[in-house]
Formats: sequence, C-alpha cells, structure tokens
Amino acid sequence: YQGCYSDTSNRVLPVLTEAWNMTREKCAAICKDYKYYGLEDHKQCFCGNSFVGHTAKIAENRCNSKCLGSNDMCGGGWALSVY
Repeated sequence: YQGCYSDTSNRVLPVLTEAWNMTREKCAAICKDYKYYGLEDHKQCFCGNSFVGHTAKIAENRCNSKCLGSNDMCGGGWALSVY
C-alpha cells in the first residue's frame, strides 16, 4: 500500500474501469500489467505506470469509502487509495 493521494479531473492514474462489485483484488487483477493501481469512490479502479496528474499524499481518513463489492477501502471522493 502506497497511501491515500488526492486526485483531480486530470487523473493521477490514467486507465479507468468502473464496476458496481469492485474489490481491491478485482482492481489488482484488472491492473496486473501496470506498476500501480488505485481505488476511488466505492467503484472506480485506476491503473498506471506512473503518477501523471498533480497529486499529494493526504490524510488516510479521506480514503475511507468501502468498495461496493467488499469491505475493502476504496478511496473516497477525489481521494485515491494507491497500491
């Protein structure tokens, strides 16, 4: 786990997949060919090999939204749990 990072409309990790049953494991599998994966807003999974947008590490309590498919933490509003 790398930490909780801020996100903007210029996405930090550029490849997006959304699923109503998102879990950390599902996102890891989707992003298996990338260096990083991140979860945001209950259902969004982002992949990338580097951080491309402006970001900063933020308080962990900003990444406290549960995934829709499990009890895993899936980031928050404009907050990305990065692995």
